[in-house]
Amino acid sequence: MDSDLSLKDDPSIPDSELLFRTIHPKQLKDANGVSSGAFKSTPKSHTSVELGSLTSPEETLARRPGHVGVVKLLTGRVRGIRPGVVGVSRDPIPGNLAHALIIRELAPGGVYMKTARELARLCEWVMGPRV
Repeated sequence: MDSDLSLKDDPSIPDSELLFRTIHPKQLKDANGVSSGAFKSTPKSHTSVELGSLTSPEETLARRPGHVGVVKLLTGRVRGIRPGVVGVSRDPIPGNLAHALIIRELAPGGVYMKTARELARLCEWVMGPRV
């Protein structure tokens, strides 16, 4: 998805909301499971996730052929990476009302890469090769 700078953190999504993200084989990392590449589409993109209250890990994985598993992140922990900069926003798309985005303001330097590494560290497998 292209970056929409008007997107803001959605306070109607509780900190307790689970976010599901599919993982492609190229996004696996031996040391801790998920590579930061799972969160580095481009610096002009937000990261697609799905709201756990509106879907299941099985449905999430079924929408992404070729992906090998699903990880979960907790919304409150995602927001805690950089309060006021990193957040979660609803982004329903045709056929997927659970679609949402991890949003982040574009920042110079290594902040974007550091955020991707921190998101990867927050992941916990719910389906896939490391469960």
